Amino acid sequence: MIFLAVTHLLGGNLYVYLSLKADAITRTTRYPLFFVFSVVCAIGLVIYACIIWRWLIERRGQKLQSEPIEQKTALSDVIETFKIALRLLKSRNMLLLLIPFAYTGFSQTFFQTVYATCIGHTIKYGTTRKRLIGLHGVLVEKLLGGGLFGFITKPKTSSQCALVILIGFFLQSIFYYSAWINFPADAPANETNAESYFQFSSSTSQVIAFVGSFIVGLGDSALNTQLFTVLASQFKHSSASAFALFQLVQGIASAIAYSYAGSLDLQYQLKSNTLYVADLGNTRVQIFSLNQPSTGGTTAVFKVVEPNKIYVDDDDDNTEPTIYIAVFVGNRVEKWTKGATHGVQIGDECRSCSGISVDREKNVYMSESDRHRVLKWSPRTNTTIIVAGKTDDRGSSSEQLSNPEAIYIDQSSGIFYVADSHNNRIQKLTKDSLDAVTVAGSKTDSPGTDVGSLADPTGVWVDEETKVVYVADTLNNRVERWLPDASKGDTIAGGFGLGDAENQFNTPNDLTFDSEGNLYVSDTWNHRIQRFHIIDNHPCTPTSTGNYAIV
Repeated sequence: MIFLAVTHLLGGNLYVYLSLKADAITRTTRYPLFFVFSVVCAIGLVIYACIIWRWLIERRGQKLQSEPIEQKTALSDVIETFKIALRLLKSRNMLLLLIPFAYTGFSQTFFQTVYATCIGHTIKYGTTRKRLIGLHGVLVEKLLGGGLFGFITKPKTSSQCALVILIGFFLQSIFYYSAWINFPADAPANETNAESYFQFSSSTSQVIAFVGSFIVGLGDSALNTQLFTVLASQFKHSSASAFALFQLVQGIASAIAYSYAGSLDLQYQLKSNTLYVADLGNTRVQIFSLNQPSTGGTTAVFKVVEPNKIYVDDDDDNTEPTIYIAVFVGNRVEKWTKGATHGVQIGDECRSCSGISVDREKNVYMSESDRHRVLKWSPRTNTTIIVAGKTDDRGSSSEQLSNPEAIYIDQSSGIFYVADSHNNRIQKLTKDSLDAVTVAGSKTDSPGTDVGSLADPTGVWVDEETKVVYVADTLNNRVERWLPDASKGDTIAGGFGLGDAENQFNTPNDLTFDSEGNLYVSDTWNHRIQRFHIIDNHPCTPTSTGNYAIV
């Protein structure tokens, strides 16, 4: 095992670092690599065969006539080990240990494959970046960590073991954070020139990367040595079965992680929230990290005249998010993919385009404000049809709209909601009907300031599980929440008049929620995005309030 560690893990990676000097593995490089690794493998097999052969001779005691009995005994031992393993799976301690077993599998796949690939795919590291993978392999291997946590500082009490585990957790947490801030999001899948969340220089980024390689090796060693200690102490009489379960669960978790390792962007593998903002006055779309709300934004789309509303389609894990933009002045919807220098118009003209959404079949819904209707464009047929309102027919009946704005689609049912702004209401429609139902606002078309009315609502968001409707009540400078079948709403943000205080808005025109239930409001003429942590956010609690912050 020591020979394997020194030659394969350390020596192999060191050889890659010293020999691989191009940006790709060429034929002239491949042959020496193949030869060296084949020789190392052959030597290891010979040594292993010698050890096994000596053990067999000693065990048999030169009594070859007992070989059938020994073979039978060996088979019986395997069967018995398997049975013990099944019994161990029923014990509480082993069931709890399955969680850290699986974690080590996911973790090892990340730092051995995803992290190494990120290093090789980051173009700013230069033409010799592929060889840096070998240096990562040298630093990440567990020779030092295994010795440090397994022999030199061998814990003797449960509290000492817990301390080592906490150290391992702390080190790996630092590693994951450093990976998230240091590499471009698409580095696991592609060669990339994109910037990371923190735009480090090439040399600084490499230092961070290799410090991360070293500390994750230490952290992984800390966790694994303590797992081995737990298995050896808790399952003294069935250690073979216990270790077999450890390897099995770890292997399954690694296989699962390998299946998505090259497909998901880094932020999905490390969990990240991202906010996209249509910066209308600056003719661009900005991206902000919600994990670092105080940092500046990154421009994803530029030189778009009056991007009124946007929709970000990130359903496909194999590609970058696609941004759809309702271009108000340009009378169209544009589709922007990663790296594009200009958008592609989709569908027909959308006059004074003021709302956009996409269903799971990739049909694009767009609000044509000046013509008082909502259109749907199908990518399969490249045709556009009317799905709400009547062409050039402003009105307040259930089949009419008046300057429709935001659209929200319930992806689970296909039902969609429209902010019918000049009728001061939110309309709900099914796929196959132009007859809408009012779910927020009064039954008349008049604006109002009371709890049963809205005034020029331009943003809508729906909780698809509870069907609670959230509305950017624009001219009332508040965000309203309407429960299903309610005749009035309740204010969860704003409602203190027009102003620029932290609990006030100046013409809020859109809203959304993140994965943790925080509310984000586009506070238009205060030129900011407000974040609210909803307290007691439950559909049956109409008195919930919010804590606010500027992001």
